[in-house]
Amino acid sequence: MSSKNTQVSGRQSVTPRQALALVGSDYSAGNGVGKDPAAAARWFRKAAEQGYPPAQNALGLACASSDGVTLDLVEAHKWLSLATTHGDAAAAANLEKLLPRLSAEQIAEGKKRADTFLSRP
Repeated sequence: MSSKNTQVSGRQSVTPRQALALVGSDYSAGNGVGKDPAAAARWFRKAAEQGYPPAQNALGLACASSDGVTLDLVEAHKWLSLATTHGDAAAAANLEKLLPRLSAEQIAEGKKRADTFLSRP
């Protein structure tokens, strides 16, 4: 997907990865579509995998609360860490709230997964 901006249904011009996250937000809230947490998570994942911090935060929250995905605190740590690395303040706050729920081993695995994601080609 290119980084060229696109007009999204009456919204201001957005990048393709922002558009993916907006679709996720629409499914999450039920804006113009039926509320569908699983569909929201799929769209957030598409944007998160393209490195969009707000989508990484949203996917991390979904993983931490089993909202549309299977509960996976390690995966939640991964996505929230990635968003935090890119300066997302909301993700940093969410990561701080998640940490008490994790063992040292889970934190280490979350960091490992984030590092693996960052080192991909």
